[in-house]
Amino acid sequence: MTGSPPTFVAHSPVPRGYASVYERADVVGPIVSPAAFAWVIAPRSARAKHEIAWVASLGPGLDLVRLEELEHGDRHTVAFDLDRAVASVRVAGSRYAILAHNHPEGDPTPSPEDRRLTTAAAAVCARAGLVLVDHVVLGRGTFYSFAERRFYAMRGP
Repeated sequence: MTGSPPTFVAHSPVPRGYASVYERADVVGPIVSPAAFAWVIAPRSARAKHEIAWVASLGPGLDLVRLEELEHGDRHTVAFDLDRAVASVRVAGSRYAILAHNHPEGDPTPSPEDRRLTTAAAAVCARAGLVLVDHVVLGRGTFYSFAERRFYAMRGP
């Protein structure tokens, strides 16, 4: 995959605004910061009235290789299988993952469950030989990055 341009794979019907997200991925290039990732993914959650979970697979140069929508939840929670997230990253041929979900109420402050999920995800990724680069919680016009707050120790494969 070295040298190839990033591709963006949707595994659900293409939503309105998909083209603008794809264009943002092309403009941003490598996902070098939580803000860059939030900027790319924010249009997918902008009008959502329920929580949505995603997993992003990054290439060795931190290019966005794949973004999979994992699950839709209700207004306050979204549950998904971490093994499915790991499988998505492996299918993409990647070793680097970013988990993300939105808080439709607008406040990205993580809940205790978000914190437990991040701890579990970091452990599951490490056991699978993957690196959890971040878990990003999107709010309205803002985000919370677990990596930026050094919530967990990033472990390499």
